[in-house]
Amino acid sequence: MSDIANVGRPAPGALLYKVDAKVTTERQERTVLNEMAASISAADTGMPYRSTVLKARAALDEILQVRTEMHEAHGKQDNRDVTGTRIAGSGYPYDAANPTLLAKEALAERKLEMAFNSLSLMLCPVPLAQVKTIEDDYKYLYREFKGTEFAPFAGFLPDGLGGDSSWEICLNMINTIRQIKAGFISVYENAMSKNKDFYTEFSDILAEMGNLINESDKENHIRFDSGALKSKLVALQKKYGDVKLFQHKNKAEALAWAERLGLPAADPEKFPDQATCVEKIGGVWVVKLDLGPVKIMISKLADGVQVLSSAKFQAWQAGFKAQEENLKNTMQTLSMKYTHGNDSYNNLLQVLSKLIDVLLSTDTPFFQI
Repeated sequence: MSDIANVGRPAPGALLYKVDAKVTTERQERTVLNEMAASISAADTGMPYRSTVLKARAALDEILQVRTEMHEAHGKQDNRDVTGTRIAGSGYPYDAANPTLLAKEALAERKLEMAFNSLSLMLCPVPLAQVKTIEDDYKYLYREFKGTEFAPFAGFLPDGLGGDSSWEICLNMINTIRQIKAGFISVYENAMSKNKDFYTEFSDILAEMGNLINESDKENHIRFDSGALKSKLVALQKKYGDVKLFQHKNKAEALAWAERLGLPAADPEKFPDQATCVEKIGGVWVVKLDLGPVKIMISKLADGVQVLSSAKFQAWQAGFKAQEENLKNTMQTLSMKYTHGNDSYNNLLQVLSKLIDVLLSTDTPFFQI
């Protein structure tokens, strides 16, 4: 039998303390890590190692499955016009606030983190020949990554493994997933959620428009309570006018995110007269909702009740519907961009899953009897 104490791995107790102090304080998870540390002393260390690697793979599969469920939920939701008729080709985007799906996703990510930290208790430094093999495979995947739709994530992915052991490689993988989740996917989820809330309230206002239009004693005219509609839109603008989709101290980063989200992204300092959703507030650059169409709607509405000819009302209605269409297009554009970015993130998880296979095939022989 091989003596694993002679392969250069740090003492299990020291590693356990390091992982436990940084990652978890829950009693149950400490018990799991202690059990993994105890398994290092077993004669056949290849078995618990392989089992833990497979757990990491299973956790990645769970994350992908949850995201599939999110898209299925997306497909079951729809948009309806003022008459209640479903708008063809449309649908509410993925509901980022769905507590069940978000909880399942968080649990799967936690399982992945625990599996990697368990691996850190049992992995030894990899000989130089094996390091080169893994490095070459990783760099191939990295080049593949940067040359495709994964490009938006390139800033988060290290160009090398950044270590000479599977332990360090796994930690780099964890950090990569965390950074992309926090710095890219979460921004889209936040923007989707807030845009959906806004558009839902806007749709509710449209649904009540029929109550604001009545017959007039004057032939070929109608009584239109434009003041009531104006008040509702002003309240909507006030409620969502300060909603932040993204903020950063760097103006270029805020402008880039406005463009990624499909929002007006003119530099407010260079082009003050152009429409933009980027604004500097308290020393921070903020990306806001695009309320330009709502502002135009408000500007075209008079106070009080108006008696309008049918022709004049139809002319106003045409302009109003044009701005309504602009809001709808903004939602659909954001939905498509989010779906594309989310698919790229799922593909990245699959790339990292391939890297786990590389680690498994390279490291397992060192733990066999």
